[in-house]
Amino acid sequence: MNTLISFDLHADMGFFKKLDVNESLYLTYNMLHKPALLGILGAILGYRGFEKNSVWPEYYEKLKDLPISIEPLEDHHEKGNFTKSVIAYNNSVGYASQEAGGNLIVKEQTLVSPAFRCYVLLNESDDHKRLANYLSACNAEYVPYLGKNEFTAWWENPKQHDFHEFTYDQDFLIR
Repeated sequence: MNTLISFDLHADMGFFKKLDVNESLYLTYNMLHKPALLGILGAILGYRGFEKNSVWPEYYEKLKDLPISIEPLEDHHEKGNFTKSVIAYNNSVGYASQEAGGNLIVKEQTLVSPAFRCYVLLNESDDHKRLANYLSACNAEYVPYLGKNEFTAWWENPKQHDFHEFTYDQDFLIR
């Protein structure tokens, strides 16, 4: 039997780097995406993360088939768009940059107060039962974050929902 659990995930700031940008400003995705949520759930469970190239992290291997859904929380966005801010960092240790003077200036677009309602469909496996317990008790093995470890993520309002498979047997209209 499957269990559908939802929880509200939020942070003061978030950053989900767009890897296809090669500019002086690093851009962020607006929405929490599945790989990031799997990383958060993996941190909660204490799974290992990225360790070396060409090897999938433990959390991804164990959670990649987990059915999830993510929606932005009301009152935290405008028509699905979170407020964004640009933050500039200086890194003046000489080995950090090939720039003149050895000062690397990094600019990042950052989400301000991102908040999401996350749904996970769990089965009867031991790992899924443990995840349900951790989510319900707001416990974690490692501190989860929204994209960067200085953007600590918190969750609240864990709820269990009735779940049944949707079967299509006649025309219907979604309003």
